Amino acid sequence: MPGSCLDYAMNYIYRFPKTEKELEIQLLKKGYAKEDIEKTLIYLKEETYIDDRKFVNLYLNSEVVRKWKPIFVVKWKLLSKWVDKEMLEEIIDSMEEDIEWGIMNKIEQESKKLKAKGLDWITIIRKLLAKWYKLDAIKKYVEIWQKNKID
Repeated sequence: MPGSCLDYAMNYIYRFPKTEKELEIQLLKKGYAKEDIEKTLIYLKEETYIDDRKFVNLYLNSEVVRKWKPIFVVKWKLLSKWVDKEMLEEIIDSMEEDIEWGIMNKIEQESKKLKAKGLDWITIIRKLLAKWYKLDAIKKYVEIWQKNKID
């Protein structure tokens, strides 16, 4: 097992979790031999120190469900981390309910702030669209809000 390559890799992913490809690129930048990098990646995957599927699940849960960031922005960020697009779509589909809940919460939070400023719904919708929220999600929130206000 390539000691220094593995040591560096462990230190690197300990500070900030990375995708397999991100780690591979970093190890190449540091000048480690391809053979050492391959052995290191195989070992780290076997020991589940790196797992792109788990990384994507945790990232989506953190950024979309908990921090309520727009899925478009988070998806782009994950793709820039060399996450497999098909796997990403599959995970997003499996987390659809949680993601929708997170997005609705963020839209609600943003809407309340804007409503408190005395803005009308048209302006609020425009501002939400400018923050990358999809029109369908905004419409759904407005419908829920109107229904609850009437009931």
